[in-house]
Amino acid sequence: MSWCFDTRASGIARTKIAYVSQQGTARELFVMDYDGFEPRQLTTDGFLNLMPHWSPDRRFLVFTAYRNRNTQEIDMIELATGKRWTLVSQGGLNITPALSPDGHFLAYSSSHEGNAELYRLDTRTKAVQRLTTNAGGDLSPSWSPSGRELVFTSDRSGGPQLFLMSADGANVRRLTFDGDYNAAPAWSLEEIGLRMCAGLSRKNTNSV
Repeated sequence: MSWCFDTRASGIARTKIAYVSQQGTARELFVMDYDGFEPRQLTTDGFLNLMPHWSPDRRFLVFTAYRNRNTQEIDMIELATGKRWTLVSQGGLNITPALSPDGHFLAYSSSHEGNAELYRLDTRTKAVQRLTTNAGGDLSPSWSPSGRELVFTSDRSGGPQLFLMSADGANVRRLTFDGDYNAAPAWSLEEIGLRMCAGLSRKNTNSV
């Protein structure tokens, strides 16, 4: 089971958790209250739905939907109505979606041009901009609270490490140097204005 915490609400009693649950041979999306009560199933595809991420207003989830073992799309679902539509449908891998704080852009990783690179979709115009170009794999983008920067995981230096760049792909710099495996970055919402993120390492959880 994987978890996606919505901590933007004012007070823990309003916090919701989006998660993936095994249902037979499938993995489906659910939401529940912070205390585990009121679980509600969102998808019934009978295959794989993974990596849920909240919209800034908490009305929607974006996630990776596997149509088959070789095709992944990035979908959005409205929690109140169940209405669902596809945001990204390209060849190859389409994973780790993340909406910007204003909801106007979707950052994600795709291998439709050969290598796993980061892209930015304008949710209003549907224009797509490629953000990274290198021989390593780039994954798991996470927006800064201001929306001006993205932290992400890349193995361009050998093993997975965290990198930071401007939202347009400029000014890329490496953040982590301690350990040989740092991944799954997430900005700290409590430290708005500070360049802080949390990454999963093989030994523990680090802050940088």
